[in-house]
Amino acid sequence: MKINKGMVLNNRYKIEALAGVGGMAEVYRARDLETGKPVAVKALKDEYNGDQEFVRRFDLEARAAASLNHPNIVKVYGVGEDKGMRYIVQEYVEGQSLKDEIKDRGRLDWRVAVPIAIQIALALEDAHAHGIIHRDIKPANILITEDGIAMVTDFGIARAVNANTVTTTAGNALGSVHYFSPEQAKGSLVNDKTDIYSLGILMYELLTGQVPFDGDTPVAIAVKHLQEEPRSPKDLVEDIPIGLADIVLRCLKKSPDDRYPNVRALIDDLDRFTLNPASRYGVIEKKVLPKHVADVSETTMNRSSDQAMRQMMDLDKDIDKRRFSRVRDGILVTAILALGILALVFGGRYLVKQFGEQTLTSSSQSNIFIVPGLVNSNLEEVSAYLRDEGINFKVNQVFSETVAKGYIVEQNFPAGTEISREGTHISGNELILMVSAGSEYTVIPVIDDMTVEDLQVLFSGEDYELQIVQLEKPHVSVPEGGVISINPPPGTRVKKGSQVELTVSSGRNIGAIPDVRKMGINDAKDRLERSGFEVLVAIPSNLSGVKDLYVITMSPEPGTQNFTGQVTLNAGTYEQAFPTPTPSATPTPEPTETEATTEPPAPSEEQPTEPPATEPAPTTEPPATEPTGDAG
Repeated sequence: MKINKGMVLNNRYKIEALAGVGGMAEVYRARDLETGKPVAVKALKDEYNGDQEFVRRFDLEARAAASLNHPNIVKVYGVGEDKGMRYIVQEYVEGQSLKDEIKDRGRLDWRVAVPIAIQIALALEDAHAHGIIHRDIKPANILITEDGIAMVTDFGIARAVNANTVTTTAGNALGSVHYFSPEQAKGSLVNDKTDIYSLGILMYELLTGQVPFDGDTPVAIAVKHLQEEPRSPKDLVEDIPIGLADIVLRCLKKSPDDRYPNVRALIDDLDRFTLNPASRYGVIEKKVLPKHVADVSETTMNRSSDQAMRQMMDLDKDIDKRRFSRVRDGILVTAILALGILALVFGGRYLVKQFGEQTLTSSSQSNIFIVPGLVNSNLEEVSAYLRDEGINFKVNQVFSETVAKGYIVEQNFPAGTEISREGTHISGNELILMVSAGSEYTVIPVIDDMTVEDLQVLFSGEDYELQIVQLEKPHVSVPEGGVISINPPPGTRVKKGSQVELTVSSGRNIGAIPDVRKMGINDAKDRLERSGFEVLVAIPSNLSGVKDLYVITMSPEPGTQNFTGQVTLNAGTYEQAFPTPTPSATPTPEPTETEATTEPPAPSEEQPTEPPATEPAPTTEPPATEPTGDAG
């Protein structure tokens, strides 16, 4: 199925443009129609979509990678399928890949390259702490934002590829053979030191503009990873400080034991170099070896060519004692000579381990064994070595946040301690090795579109070791058997062995919408969800932060049948949910007949209660009369 511009995947992701093409996928810029934000959609190519086992592993690993949350890691949002295509939805990063940066600019100045390398290392440190090895660190998988931030992408995908033995695409080892570690080239098990080697190759290319090993075919390049020593970056670019060149070369050691013990140690060296570029770094800590081993190692390193040839002749004599055909003898001689030369180059340790019984018989017969420094060494290699030496030892598993799984965290006898061999074992004199079981913690992944079966497989794996408790409830949109939610939620850091609750849909079992008005918001939401409804709580902006809220109104109305949408609860305060009734006014009673006769009428505006003031009446004088009577 071809993805075209304008296509919408799962009714959500609208394809806008092709952003790039990789070895196993095509990357598109898309728009999340639910959030409106740009996302990157990485769709598997057809040849991978047809491989069901690969698709299954791809899904699980991509979902595990979704649990990573670090500023230098491209965030994975989830995995989906539509029209027969599997795809990953991840954070869309504005910028270009480090591969394009190198193509545009050639080599980078070391002052620019070192900060980029530190950011990549910080991303790897976080991934390793969560038990995830990238396995495919290369410039094409590093994105540089417009602000100069380095972000690592494609976590977990290389593991799915390796697990399904998909190693080549059109003759190219997934475009990654230039960055393979020797252990990947041999098909051996890998760990966090594999990412350190690949990061060393990347730093080499940043500083010089070229990879340390190149060839006409992937096989030729892989052989160089196994056999050839890289030239110092300083030989190619003179202004690279010697301390930085030493750091890069330590990352590129053939043996994982000779590289940095973990990414944190590499970051510390790069930080120290940044503060003082004139100093020397990348020094390999010398381990205390048993005396006979140390003597052989030092002697081998300083041995002249004649002495080396005598050693090879001794080995040749031992082979001649075998009763094989001449042709087979010749093949064995050639193989052992090659191993012997490699042993000389790497300090004789491998030679001693493989041929110790033949060349160091007298030393191994001693009843005294000097304990070497074994911390940060691989348990499998140490176990084989100790068994060859006849040493009793015990292994205890411990959790470690700093030492990779399967590597030794601590030993009960310090390096240089003398103990007895098997046969003269002294009580209490047993060598005890504390071996890392990885981190004690894991992070709950994003579970979008995952089934219960998927989660049972994922959580039972060594990266999680979680116990599932399954709950059921009806749901309006999640089909029966689908996962509704997980508790603790995705992104939570929990101890391995913890219980997680999966709420699984029992299908649609929805009747009428119950009336939850006047209920507390949380109780109302819980009741509706337990009935299988999806709920949206609408809180006015002026009530943001208020704790005790109640349902004022709801939509649709209570009693609505067979509703499959989202029930909206409008929140408000207690006073709004339970308003205090306003008391009504008391009417004035009408006067009775008796009251009307005994009480004077109420004064009115027309009849004032006080009589108005009047002018005083004038005094009346009697009229004057003429006097009457006789004159007399």
